[in-house]
Amino acid sequence: MRAFTGRPITGRHVLIWLLGFFGFVMAVNAIFVYLALDSFSGLSTEQAYRKGLDYNQALEAVRAQRALGWQVEVESALPGFGQPLALTVSVQGRDGAPLTGMTLRGQLRRPVEEQSDQALVFAELGEGRYRAQTPLPYLGNWDLRLTVARADGAQIEIERRLWLKSSR
Repeated sequence: MRAFTGRPITGRHVLIWLLGFFGFVMAVNAIFVYLALDSFSGLSTEQAYRKGLDYNQALEAVRAQRALGWQVEVESALPGFGQPLALTVSVQGRDGAPLTGMTLRGQLRRPVEEQSDQALVFAELGEGRYRAQTPLPYLGNWDLRLTVARADGAQIEIERRLWLKSSR
């Protein structure tokens, strides 16, 4: 076999081509690693130090929520695309009795973009059931952040991932 120059290809030529090829790939990878490390600050959360200091308070809040023993169930109904989503939340006490007179505040958040977040306003239906309706710009994954509060200040916070799709 002959090279483009008309000379025969030897083992030395093959070695030079292989070393050149892999050397080029390694040089490009080294540039990418350098750029990635140079552009990443290492900070994966805002105010990490403050959140770390507040960690014990967050654990205490979780213990207080568990001590209340409230049970919350979320049901979603989306009749069809373009129609409003109906979220029904059932709140029960430790003994299974419905909790009435609660204040619910909620937000639907799109995991991939903040522009689509939806505030939820809940109305009490009775028997520990509360409903909110909101139009959805997109179907798919949504995160529900919900705060259930009693008049005396006791409250729980819940986060759930909802997969919302049209029932049609």
